[in-house]
Amino acid sequence: MTVPYLDTPSGWDRVVHVIREKGVCGWDSETYGHEGDESTPVGRANVLVWSLAVSTRAVSPRGHHVAAGVVLPAAALGYGPLVALLEDPAVAKWAWNAPHDVHSAREHGVIVRGWVDGLPLARVALPGLPRHGLKTVGPHLTGKPGTSLAQFVRL
Repeated sequence: MTVPYLDTPSGWDRVVHVIREKGVCGWDSETYGHEGDESTPVGRANVLVWSLAVSTRAVSPRGHHVAAGVVLPAAALGYGPLVALLEDPAVAKWAWNAPHDVHSAREHGVIVRGWVDGLPLARVALPGLPRHGLKTVGPHLTGKPGTSLAQFVRL
């Protein structure tokens, strides 16, 4: 699946409009400046790109609604309407390991509000797993070996 990369304010405005209509979105950021398995020390998490997604009416053969998403450059974290969207507590922003994304956005001056973290929910639902990554949790929630939850919650 190809996810569009939007690098213009006109594209960003369309994303803001759709998400505000829905009132909820998926959110993820890809960062650098820290080790992958460590927490992100203050001042060291830099966003390289980030993504937003919304559920569509289309239903996958697996039974979930298909998401439509976009990838945005780090510079979009300085665009007023996108910042306002991320800082709006009335818009739910679902993420996996959300504190990492919240911290990373803060390093760019954005205080994200209204975020929901799926990772602790998985830890409650599946307490016996040694790890709760998207690849580990996927088979337990879908009932299909080899299924990564990344197909459902990330772009």
